[in-house]
Amino acid sequence: MGSLRGRSRILRQPVSLASFAVILVILLSSLFAGFLAPYNPAAQSADVLLAPGSPGHLLGTDNLGRDQLSRLLYGSRPLLVVSAFSVAIAVIIGLIVGLVAAYARGVAETVLMRTMDVLLSFPLVLLGIMIVAALGAGQRNLILAVTFALIPIVARLVHSLTLREASREYVTAARAVGMTPRRIMFREIVPNLIGPVVVQATSLFALAAGFASALSYLGLGIAPPASDWGLMVKEGQPFVGVALDLAVVPGVCITLLLTAVTFIGDDLRDFLDPDRRLEGGFGG
Repeated sequence: MGSLRGRSRILRQPVSLASFAVILVILLSSLFAGFLAPYNPAAQSADVLLAPGSPGHLLGTDNLGRDQLSRLLYGSRPLLVVSAFSVAIAVIIGLIVGLVAAYARGVAETVLMRTMDVLLSFPLVLLGIMIVAALGAGQRNLILAVTFALIPIVARLVHSLTLREASREYVTAARAVGMTPRRIMFREIVPNLIGPVVVQATSLFALAAGFASALSYLGLGIAPPASDWGLMVKEGQPFVGVALDLAVVPGVCITLLLTAVTFIGDDLRDFLDPDRRLEGGFGG
């Protein structure tokens, strides 16, 4: 009953509903871009260069005569794919690193966590630039760059949470009845990390999306002629004086996505508050 009341409180919040709606619209438009887009996003036409919005081109065209609405619909795909895969891989690797470091202790903990500290010492964009510059632009390398930037964030969170959980009474009781360390780790401790890790993953999705957009804007992400919101902002910037919407509209789309995901993350944090769970006890 308590969880149902919590869900009801979340759904009653207008900002939460608006955030869910924004994310749903972006996801559906990305999935069904092939049906919704009126034109091929890469198709060029010399007859409608920088054309304003019209019945034939609702959001106008860019400097190459490409339909802006079609490019927006397809442009969300790389951002969502890069963010989703980066966060998923980072959570898996970070979870393993954090668990091993916290439970093995000693030399293994020192080596693993100092490595994470080294990665964290690099600014995200600089780390991404270094990786993409070494491997080349493209979606696969962009995923790799974003993943490397996120792994230490997850690893440090899992490490600190595991150390906290390992000192609790339910872990002591599990040791007393003869449970193996591996069984304690995966059956007792890991379930109590799911809530905070899910909240962290939601926040990291927004961070990954912003990071990927920034790299694409810098020309280190998705390469032309593919449609990508960050790349669209860059390509539209020289024409701000004559077609402001070329840069503003994809920028607004990025902002809406990041804001909506951030609000959803805040709701999840309230709903999966570890302190609230402590009141009911762990391991029960």
